[in-house]
Amino acid sequence: EEFNNKGIPAFVDKKGREWTPEAYVNMAMRSTSNTMAAEIQMARSDDYGINLVEVDSHPGARPKCARDQGKIFDRANKSKKYPHWSTSSYGDPDGLLGINCGHHIWPYIEGVNIRRHFPTDDLDANDKLYKQTQVQRSLERGVRKQKRECMLFDEIGDQEAFKASAAKLKAKESQLKSYINNHEDLHRRKDREQVV
Repeated sequence: EEFNNKGIPAFVDKKGREWTPEAYVNMAMRSTSNTMAAEIQMARSDDYGINLVEVDSHPGARPKCARDQGKIFDRANKSKKYPHWSTSSYGDPDGLLGINCGHHIWPYIEGVNIRRHFPTDDLDANDKLYKQTQVQRSLERGVRKQKRECMLFDEIGDQEAFKASAAKLKAKESQLKSYINNHEDLHRRKDREQVV
């Protein structure tokens, strides 16, 4: 049980947090694919001499991303009309296109492209939704941890411990479901509750 509670850390970050192998792999895959997509978009822009990029936007963005999303940036840092790329949070681990960022960029040609994304109007509402999603992620981690405990007891054949653990799992899943139902902007992501 002690070993199961601690798990096998795959990675310890600078803040001393231990990441499980599945969490680390998910983060690494998501971040790497997003980084590659952004680099391809920038290379394509460079090939055609396009300095402007549009950043998409979505509710509940991370604080640093929220102030940059929906804007059109000048990557050459010369424009008087558009904000300079150097003023964005790009390059910060928790910034635009950083670790676990869900934003994307597209080349933007003034007069040709139709602007599809716009800056966040209400940063307080965005931050509130972001905090709610972080609580949801914590509850999802609790469900995964409880599932691992159920799997442990099932594997060693301890049926009494398995039943007790399964009851705890039902309670954690119920808590998660209740939290999501009480917040209209949240949606259940069952894939985030699975143990690989």
